Amino acid sequence: MRAAINTAAGNRPSLQDSVEFGESLAALPGGVGDLTFYVAARVWDDIYEGIYSNPFGPSESQLAGFDPFDGYGSAAVSVSLVDDGIRVDGSMFYDYADGLTPDSTLIERIPSDALFYAVASDRSAADRYGRIFGDPALAAGLEDFSAETGLDLVADFLEPLSGSAAIYGRPGDTADPFELDLGVAAWIGLADPQRMDATIRKIEDLALGTGPAVVVSDGELNSIDLGDGAPPLRYGVTGEWLALAWNTDPIADAAGPSITETETYRALTSILGGEPVMFIDIAGLVDQFASVDDDVRGDLAPIRHLGVSMNGTDGLLTGSMILVVDWAE
Repeated sequence: MRAAINTAAGNRPSLQDSVEFGESLAALPGGVGDLTFYVAARVWDDIYEGIYSNPFGPSESQLAGFDPFDGYGSAAVSVSLVDDGIRVDGSMFYDYADGLTPDSTLIERIPSDALFYAVASDRSAADRYGRIFGDPALAAGLEDFSAETGLDLVADFLEPLSGSAAIYGRPGDTADPFELDLGVAAWIGLADPQRMDATIRKIEDLALGTGPAVVVSDGELNSIDLGDGAPPLRYGVTGEWLALAWNTDPIADAAGPSITETETYRALTSILGGEPVMFIDIAGLVDQFASVDDDVRGDLAPIRHLGVSMNGTDGLLTGSMILVVDWAE
């Protein structure tokens, strides 16, 4: 309180005079809104130091020098009530932002009836996490895993990845044992498809040797039935992608009408000023899964969709989120 009084009296620097503060607010895609939050860059260092100074927390050797806030700079978040709903804009100076530009080819693989999806692209992720898991202090703890499975976490799983991935959910092809009519699939970009295909063959051998699993060819993909009555898991390498799916066919989904062709997608792109990298059809999920007399139908009736855009360039990560609300309803 004393610091605030002294600042107002001009006896100490004001946040308004901070270049970092001004740059963070200026970077907000939608500008300063009704409510704005700001985090100075030095806060991340304070949190990092607090992790190791906590007697109940991990030691630096246990985390192999891993800094969860590596590359973080100042950040700002702005919240506004707008005609379309509730809008949130954010900005953060981030050393690895340049690799986070959305991958449009992945979004085009999402089917038009998707109830939700999320797309990520971080071209430096595989290399960055490969270095972390390859650290001798941490690698020693993975020796048992390698000895039991014959798989190397870095060489077999991380190094073949390109850094792009997408996951989506849509109405399922068949009802599962829990009567949740939902299909879920993922597309994962590959820098080395042949090595990932070899990894899959190793995993198949492990699954077939430890239980009642059955592997069958399923078009371009294989499928594995674990014998529990649930729909089989589809998987396989196709082109430069690893496809994984449960209760849906990702090849057919990608070949059909895309979410990018829908009016909802076009509207969200216009509102956000960029491609939605995350989407949730809240009204569609309610219609699909809530019973007719469920109170959630009335509670969520005005809420339609959630969309998020994100873009990284020149060490700056920006994004916007819109919760589309029918204010009249």
